[in-house]
Amino acid sequence: MDSKRKFLVLSLVCTILFSVAPVLATAVTDDGSGNSTNENNTVSLPTSNFTANVTHGTAPLKVLFTSNSTGNPTEFNWTFGDGTYSNSNLTAIHTYTKPGKYNVSLTVSNAAGNETATKLGYIIVSKTISINKRVLCSGKAPLRVYFIDRSKRHVSRLWSFGDGNTSKDKGILHMYKKPGKYPITLTVTSLGHYTKTVHAGYIIVKE
Repeated sequence: MDSKRKFLVLSLVCTILFSVAPVLATAVTDDGSGNSTNENNTVSLPTSNFTANVTHGTAPLKVLFTSNSTGNPTEFNWTFGDGTYSNSNLTAIHTYTKPGKYNVSLTVSNAAGNETATKLGYIIVSKTISINKRVLCSGKAPLRVYFIDRSKRHVSRLWSFGDGNTSKDKGILHMYKKPGKYPITLTVTSLGHYTKTVHAGYIIVKE
């Protein structure tokens, strides 16, 4: 092979390697403004997920929903399960006015498509029993009162004695040291996370 043919082959090989290597590394284009953009920067499908600050309580129940979705979604569509909807972005606030179990959904979208996450029975709203104005007990301070919970089929309870003190015990002896009128409430929670608050009445403490 003469020297002229050797030079031609080497030139051809160098040209092929030079044109392939940049493509294998990174393909970039110039948009005319001097800024380069990456042609391989594709948008991925978003993944929908969300949480709530409370999931059960008595009506009216105000709930703050927060999106934990990934994939850079640009649109958010909330469905609260009671016939209402919202196009709020990362957070949405909704108030449930009636007792029930509500399914909540969040659909997130971007240029690649959309995905929906649904949580069945996610929000549980219970009703509040009307206030009982009867006097349960009265006496002079200091007044000791024994409370006992006879509710059935529940997993937890919370007494509120009206003086800032509470208890989770089934039976509890409580002392009122100061005169006053103290409202008594008992909140019980069942296995399905249904809660019911009973306004039992008042304790009257005299001088």
